[in-house]
Amino acid sequence: MPDTSLPDEIISEILSPALKVADDAFADIWEVSPFADYSESTSAYLLVCKSWLRVATPLLYNVVVLRSKAQAKALERALAGNKRLGQFIKKLRVEGGYGQPMHTILKCASNVSDICLTLQIFSPDSTEGLCKGLHSINPTYLILRDVPYKLLKNKMATKLVGAVAAAIPKWDRLCVLYWPYNMTGCRLEITQSVVQAKRLHTIVISSAATAGIVWNTFKECPLQLIRAEHPVQRDLEQRVLEKHPEMAALLKYGYDAPQDSSYVELPHIAPALNPFFIPMSAASTDMQDTVWSRVLYFAMSVPELRADVARHDIPLRFPLLLVSKTFHRLGLPHYYAHIVLKSVMSAELLESTLSRQPTLGPQIRTICAILGMDAPYLADPMLAILSKTSGLVIILARRILIDDDDDEFDDYYSDNYHFHESISWTAFDNMTRTSGASLRECSVRIKMQKNASPTVFSHLVELRKMKWKCRTTFVCDATAPVKALPKLSDLLVWNSDESFLTALSLMMLPSMRRLVLRCDVKAEIFLLLHGSKLSELDIPISCVKEFSVNVLDLCPNVCTLSLSWSNNAFLDEKTFLSRTPAALLTKMRMRMFSDYDFWEKDALTRCQHSIATLPQISLPNLREVRVSAFCWPTSERDIAKDRWVRTAESLLARGVNLTDVTGKKWRPRLKVRGRSSK
Repeated sequence: MPDTSLPDEIISEILSPALKVADDAFADIWEVSPFADYSESTSAYLLVCKSWLRVATPLLYNVVVLRSKAQAKALERALAGNKRLGQFIKKLRVEGGYGQPMHTILKCASNVSDICLTLQIFSPDSTEGLCKGLHSINPTYLILRDVPYKLLKNKMATKLVGAVAAAIPKWDRLCVLYWPYNMTGCRLEITQSVVQAKRLHTIVISSAATAGIVWNTFKECPLQLIRAEHPVQRDLEQRVLEKHPEMAALLKYGYDAPQDSSYVELPHIAPALNPFFIPMSAASTDMQDTVWSRVLYFAMSVPELRADVARHDIPLRFPLLLVSKTFHRLGLPHYYAHIVLKSVMSAELLESTLSRQPTLGPQIRTICAILGMDAPYLADPMLAILSKTSGLVIILARRILIDDDDDEFDDYYSDNYHFHESISWTAFDNMTRTSGASLRECSVRIKMQKNASPTVFSHLVELRKMKWKCRTTFVCDATAPVKALPKLSDLLVWNSDESFLTALSLMMLPSMRRLVLRCDVKAEIFLLLHGSKLSELDIPISCVKEFSVNVLDLCPNVCTLSLSWSNNAFLDEKTFLSRTPAALLTKMRMRMFSDYDFWEKDALTRCQHSIATLPQISLPNLREVRVSAFCWPTSERDIAKDRWVRTAESLLARGVNLTDVTGKKWRPRLKVRGRSSK
């Protein structure tokens, strides 16, 4: 049988990018480690096959990052069992003390050229092994991680500082130092040891603002480079260099200067041999128009604006209309296809343009009103605009610096800052009649109307998504259109009167799949009629607790259930005890409002207990619970105290992952067995 395996050299080239640790991440000196991540360990590559194990082992051990006592103990065992592994270690990052195992690790890793040490050591952690092992290495790069405004001076931290200071004179290769300190404080013992050794030629600092202090401190060393990771204002840099002119040739920046995204360097184009050449002069007028219209379609960024009308990186499009009469005629429909209205003036200008050129109205596909804190009232011009846009597909409103897709912020800002209405009820009524056959998404605030007829929705035959932000009251009687909104699949209710859901309960809504409620409104009747169609439900806990029927029985086919929590609304054990198990429910999301940081300890404990004790009999296939309130801790010390970690581990015992606000699931950390920790 022929050998079809790849040569080791090719396997190494394949695995190197996956196992490589970026230099800037390894040398990161900020308080929060860039390795505080909960993704799959790169050591999993070694388990694929024997050839990958053989080739990837040196790559894996080339850069070692230790973030817990258990990791240090595991590495000690590996190096004690195979001393050759220690020779592979070239870079070692230690983010704690980690006790006696560090002595064995440093003795075996004699080829270390870069070492990163954390001096922010807390009392329970031991640095005995580190202090003993520092004399076993001879690094070229020393990277110190510390918090200048909060220098810890407990026994273990003081011992480590003294051991580093004592080892520096013996490190005859040391010439590069990463210095985390600023004007608020530093470790004098290490500073004096480095200065006395007089070997340092490169020092890396976080900001150029401290360059003057660094120069005064280390000017006796043969410095060739002072690299600042972050720039400062030009006038401050100038004052520093004026005070220390000899430092001007040494100070450099370790970043790539940002480029102006609006400037694009055009390629050099040779002049035409025939200056009177006219492209496509022999083609028919219709063919020329077809080609140039397609060119302008892309030149005016129509695909990008169709995907996100509020993008800020779109180059100026108006100059293209001034190239020629042909470009103006063919480019106008593309220019007005996706509209952003930022003020009353822009709305009035658009209304005036549509009055002069009515053929542009049907070309408009998207209207986006970007509103700020002092958003003007847009009802009057919008009434005239929406009466002329028969081809409108999307109408929405956004706020500057706020992502409209973030439900939590949308709810919080709309309710607490009372944004002005985007359109009047009359404008909304006209829009349904004018563009009801094309409109697919509607997400604007609408002024309240009393005793409106639900027949207004009968014209919206293509509407797929609707964010309802209106307190209009509806007359719910026999005149309600049963077949209205036939394609509505996503209904998001931010503000509404109770009669709104009552009116929709009288409709068939065959395509309904997702319901999001951001207000306390009686929804039991609506869910009783349409809950079986839903695959996703997002609802406040206060609404759920008022139901006479279990929410899972109302929505038996829901796959994702999101609940909005508050400081005084909690789930009890009976909330999810449905008559029949929710077999399709795999994901739950617990959304906590922005006052989460002010929750009382007892309230938070009740919340965590509610999540940890979700009834498995009613939720047999639950696989993920996402809590949108916290982030996983980033250090071993914080992990030991965090209650969410204990909640996550209790859920993991049932096969359920707990994820934080960023969507990262908790991954159990390596632990030392009792017998091995002696």
